[in-house]
Amino acid sequence: MFDFAALEVALGLIFVYLVLSLVCSALNETISSVLSWRAKFLREGVANLLDPKDAENGRALMEKLYENPLIDGLVRPVSRWRRKRYPSYIPAQTFVAALVDFDVKTTQKRLQELIDHVPSPQMQEALSRLLKYAHGDVAAFQRAAERWFDDSMERVSGWYRRRVQLMLWLLAAAIVLALNVDTVRVAQSLWDDRTVRAAVVARAEAAGAQQQEPDVKRVAKDVGSLEELKIPLGWTSETRPDGGGDWAVTIALKALGLL
Repeated sequence: MFDFAALEVALGLIFVYLVLSLVCSALNETISSVLSWRAKFLREGVANLLDPKDAENGRALMEKLYENPLIDGLVRPVSRWRRKRYPSYIPAQTFVAALVDFDVKTTQKRLQELIDHVPSPQMQEALSRLLKYAHGDVAAFQRAAERWFDDSMERVSGWYRRRVQLMLWLLAAAIVLALNVDTVRVAQSLWDDRTVRAAVVARAEAAGAQQQEPDVKRVAKDVGSLEELKIPLGWTSETRPDGGGDWAVTIALKALGLL
């Protein structure tokens, strides 16, 4: 492609680490889906919204809110593991409607009465303030309440992102150790073997033309292609450390490579 060895080696390294990063992403998505992280964080966020001071009461109020037909309709009755699959997303309009049953014809006085019947003092105070800021305009109140819910869910998204980041670090560390990913060794192999280098560059070009979402099967195929291209991954009798001291040095070098 470039007829410039250093640039081709760099491109080859980028391709190798791109494939490995896709392995981490695909595994993380699989784990997240199986464990229903998004739905769990959403439930925690709603419970915290309903009562930020008493976690147990917040969960009880959340369970009651989820029984509302508007939200219960988003719940899958039973999964393959014989448990409910809760939604990973609730539209703001649905949440507000489930919390306060009103419509555009509701008067300010009637809306305040509905708010007073919300079974959460903290929620009552928040909604009452939103109604006050809306100057009694029901439509403006609805927009403000929906925006407030969306803003609160941004914090829940932050909780989920932190969990994902931690899991990605753990998966990356496991993959680096399991596959014995050594940047120096891979770069040396690409530099010394022009045939391998050309094959990796060609595979990188083909991968760049594909715009597909990572999934476990496709990523596993990409990892298999690294082996077919004779990229030096994995442990051998020559690369396997001997004794605790050698393992400590190896793990330290892998940590640097991971960074």
